Amino acid sequence: MNQRGFTMVELAIVVSIAAILLPLVYSFAWHLESQRALVQWNLEVADATRSLNEELRLDRRAGGLVAGPALRFDRPTCPAEYLLVDQTLVRRADAACAGDRGLARNVGSFERVDGGVELIFVRALRPEQVHRTTIFLPLEAP
Repeated sequence: MNQRGFTMVELAIVVSIAAILLPLVYSFAWHLESQRALVQWNLEVADATRSLNEELRLDRRAGGLVAGPALRFDRPTCPAEYLLVDQTLVRRADAACAGDRGLARNVGSFERVDGGVELIFVRALRPEQVHRTTIFLPLEAP
């Protein structure tokens, strides 16, 4: 009599192979997702750094940088100040000078140091994986 079906040995082999392959596939997928999130994070930091650097360059070229720990430009026509509000770097200015606008998100700290500005971007890509990126932007002479 010809019976169809699988033997217990065949089923045990398939289950053993699946038990080995499934964790490997999951680990590979998790690693790819982590790398994708890290690349996305680096692109966000680079984009924020470019836009912030351009704003600082334009404000610095117009002059009026005030000495002190804060980053302020006291020009008679267009005063501007850079502040950190809820992990967002904001440029505050009058409506005639493009108004208030956010320049960079996920900024953990923003401080003026000798010759420039230091920003630390912080983001938890996963609960166990926090990334910090430190950027220094020089405040060159006008």
